Amino acid sequence: MSRQTSGAIAAGHRATAEAGAEMLRRGGNAFDAVAAAGFASFVAEVTLTSAGGGGFLTGYRREAAEAFLLDFFCAMPGRGRERHVSPETFFPVHVDFGSITQIFHVGPASVAVPGSAAGLFAAHRHYGNLPVDAVIAPAVRLAREGVLVNRHQDNFFRLLRPILTLTEEGRSIFAPRGTLLKEGDRLYLYAFADTLEALAKEGPHLLYRGPLAERICRQFAGNGGLLSLEDLTSYEVMTRRPLRFDYRNHTLLTNPPPSAGGGLIALILKILEGVPFKAEDFLATPAVEAQIAAMQVTNAVRARGYDQRVQEDEGLVAELLAAESIDKCRRQMAQLLAGEPDAPPAADGPGGPASTTHISVMDEMGNAASLTASNGEGSGIYIPNTGIMLNNMLGEEDLNPEGFHKHPPGRRISSMMAPTILLKDEEPVAVIGSGGSNRIRSAIFQAVMNLIDFGRSAEEAVNATRMHWERGTLNMEPGADAAISPRLCPPAQRVVWQQTNLFFGGVHAVTRDPAANTFSGAGDHRRGGVMISVE
Repeated sequence: MSRQTSGAIAAGHRATAEAGAEMLRRGGNAFDAVAAAGFASFVAEVTLTSAGGGGFLTGYRREAAEAFLLDFFCAMPGRGRERHVSPETFFPVHVDFGSITQIFHVGPASVAVPGSAAGLFAAHRHYGNLPVDAVIAPAVRLAREGVLVNRHQDNFFRLLRPILTLTEEGRSIFAPRGTLLKEGDRLYLYAFADTLEALAKEGPHLLYRGPLAERICRQFAGNGGLLSLEDLTSYEVMTRRPLRFDYRNHTLLTNPPPSAGGGLIALILKILEGVPFKAEDFLATPAVEAQIAAMQVTNAVRARGYDQRVQEDEGLVAELLAAESIDKCRRQMAQLLAGEPDAPPAADGPGGPASTTHISVMDEMGNAASLTASNGEGSGIYIPNTGIMLNNMLGEEDLNPEGFHKHPPGRRISSMMAPTILLKDEEPVAVIGSGGSNRIRSAIFQAVMNLIDFGRSAEEAVNATRMHWERGTLNMEPGADAAISPRLCPPAQRVVWQQTNLFFGGVHAVTRDPAANTFSGAGDHRRGGVMISVE
């Protein structure tokens, strides 16, 4: 056995994090760990992610000083098919978060071309060290031996009950005795364990080019879905150059266009970089109000066609981050803080999946991996006899700003997901990311500020009170509402939640001290997150 690799991993479930930690103990690197954790999350976080979903991985290889982003998000299907969608194949469900209800569409016509399995294989193949069967083994054990349902899984099961129990296959997994699994029960994915073992032997082409791919497409040809064999065979994991920008004395690497999230995070942080925050400003009135005003300005920028342009105009983000653009945004923020009437309107647009998870890993060699993945809320439709529920990315209003089924076949769907790495003097010092639809960008920029501007520990940075401005309303967790001027945000425009909530995302972060080569981190309490350190 190789000498174990020191490092740390933060994720949304202990079993997910433990799968990654096992790879570090076996001498693997951060990319072995993130791949193993990703496969394990398909079991442990089954309502948030899936081999039938999509995602992104931002990576940094310290030895080569190489930064990269793997784009394995979902693509628009429909190659070789007529685009006919009926109410029987595409219909709404309501998900009640408590203070907010969101509508999502499910059914066969909600399914986009999946990428998650291909993405994890690509990450491991190009950057990992351990054998692929070793990387997949923890997920196989979890699927076959079962995962104990915790409080957070119980909550997601109840939220997504109409989707999880839509089909007989779904009911056999999530309500095997006629009632929905609850906290303390054990979730088994026997068919998925067999599928994982087959993938370990045959690779991802099993899903995209082999007999299983043909079975998928026969199923969709008969049930009104748009997914075709040509969609699957033409799907590729794309390697992109991360969006790179400076904030204070750090450099951030995050998700570039055609995704929307990274550019919006960069914009709001560059706006706020003009404010000289101090550590003692944490949750103080001026800092809270500056963040709210910056969110309003950023959302107003977004409302002027950002989501449509970001997929078509490669120069859009550079244009937004140009000095004159940032200066203009800072002036607008000052107007809002002063209560001037000619400040920009507060508006918002589409975002991304609410059912999303994140994994952060760093190792002693200075490698860093930041992976965010999603299955949307799930379509309710399974690949027969595999245990894989496919995504509902075509049923996410947030992801389809021009209307459902409007993208051309093959086009990557945009997303708010923004797996991020922080560098200082070209050394990775933090890995961060979040789930949470539109709230992803708010969760990430606030966590980054907590780390850099306010000098908070990873635990404090991740689990501090959060806010999110959207469509003229400020949603906020308890702890900061008394600090806000009615002039900036009248009480009628505020929704103050009674406690922290998964609505505000799930930030999982790992930090590293390069001089001592020591690690810390935190999982988001809102989503049952954990951090495991391997010494």
